[in-house]
Amino acid sequence: MPPGPGEDLLDDLISAHDADDRLTEVELARMVRGLIIAGHETTGNVIGRGILTLLRHPDQLAVIRDDPTLLNVAVEEILRMEVPGHGGLLRVATETVSLPSGGTVSQGQGVLAPVVAANFDPQHFPAPDTFDVRRADNKHITFGHGPHFCLGANLARVELQVAIGSLIREFPGLALAGSAQELTWTGGSRVCSVSRLPVTW
Repeated sequence: MPPGPGEDLLDDLISAHDADDRLTEVELARMVRGLIIAGHETTGNVIGRGILTLLRHPDQLAVIRDDPTLLNVAVEEILRMEVPGHGGLLRVATETVSLPSGGTVSQGQGVLAPVVAANFDPQHFPAPDTFDVRRADNKHITFGHGPHFCLGANLARVELQVAIGSLIREFPGLALAGSAQELTWTGGSRVCSVSRLPVTW
C-alpha cells in the first residue's frame, strides 16, 4: 500500500488539487514551481553569493567574527548587494520623470526596472558600492514593496542568518581558495549564482 500524504506544504497543495478540487492542475504546477524557485533556489544562491562577498571582503568578515551581534545587519547588507536576479520587471510610469542623467521617462512609457538599481541609489545609500556590514537604516527593496512584497522574506532572512552564522562560527579560518576572477557563474537574469565556490579553512 502506497504511503499517504505527508504533513508538508507540497502535500497540502496536492491534496487541494486531488481531494478537494480547490486547485486546478495548472494552478498546482505554478504554485509548486514558484515555491521551488522563489522559496529555495533564490535563498540558496544568495547564501553562496553572500559567503563569496564576505570572503572577498575579509575586513568585513573579521568585523562579524569579532562581533556576532552584527550578523543580522550584515545579512541585510548582503541582501542589498546580492539581489538573486538582476533582470528586473517591466514597469509603466504613472507620471513623467526627469532622470539625473538628463533623460526623461514619459507618463505611460514602459521601462525595465531592475531592483538592483534601487539598492545602489546614492540618494538613499551613502557610498552604495561599498560593502559595509555595519550599514544602518538599510531599507533595500530586494524583497519588493507593497502588495508584491515577498511572503517568504522573514524565512529567507532567518535561513541566511543561520547558514552564514554557522559557517563563520564553525570555520573561523574560512577563506576563498584561488581568485574570485576565476569563478564560473551559472544562471541568467532571473537567478544567478556561482557554479562552484572553492574555499579553505
